Amino acid sequence: NSMLNRIHKGEAQGILTWKLNRLARNPIDGGQISRMLQQNIIKHIQTFERDYNPSDNVLLMQVEFGMANQYVKDLSLDIRRGMRQKAERGWYPITRLPIGYMHKPGYILGIDDEIIPNPEQFSILKKLWNLFLTGEYSVADIKRKGNALGLKTKHGKPCSKNTYYYILTNEFYCGYFNWRDRNGSVIRHKGKHKVMISTTQFQKAQIDRKSVV
Repeated sequence: NSMLNRIHKGEAQGILTWKLNRLARNPIDGGQISRMLQQNIIKHIQTFERDYNPSDNVLLMQVEFGMANQYVKDLSLDIRRGMRQKAERGWYPITRLPIGYMHKPGYILGIDDEIIPNPEQFSILKKLWNLFLTGEYSVADIKRKGNALGLKTKHGKPCSKNTYYYILTNEFYCGYFNWRDRNGSVIRHKGKHKVMISTTQFQKAQIDRKSVV
C-alpha cells in the first residue's frame, strides 16, 4: 500500500518484483495494480520472467493474480491442518513455546520428542514453581527469585511480572494445552512434553495465587 501510494504521488513509474504474485495476495490488491497499469499510472512491471505494460492484455495478469490468491488460501489451509495434526499428536503447535521449553531441532516425526526442556531455563523454573507452591511467596517474590537465579527471556532480559503471571496460570506446565479442531472448536489436549508440575500442584497454585499476590 505504501509503494502504491508513492507511485500515485509520482515518485516512481514502475515496479521491480521477483514474481507478479509477490504484489498481490488477494483480489483487491490484484485489481488495484491491474487498474493502475491500465490507466498508465504504473507504466511498467518487471519480473524475473517477463515484463508487463499498460498495452498488455490485463486478463493474463488477473489469471496470475488469481493463481497467487488460491496458492495463499491453499497454503493457509495446509498450515492449519499441519498444526492441528501436531496438536492431535500431543505437541503444542506454536512457534514461541512457553518459557522453559523449546522445539527439538531436527526431530524425527514419530520417533523423537518434538518439544523438549530448555536446558537453560527448565531447572530454574521448576525451582520457582516449587517455591510458589509453598504458598509463602508472592508473584513479586518469585520474580525477584527468578532474577537472582538468572531466568531470562529469549532476548536475554529478566522476565517481567506479567510473564510470571502467565507462567503461573498456564496449564502447559502441568501437561495440557488448548487448540482448535477441524470444526473450529477449542479442544483441551494432553501434551507429550515433560511436565514441570502435576495437575494437582497446578490447581493448588491457582488457589494460592488468589491469596498470595
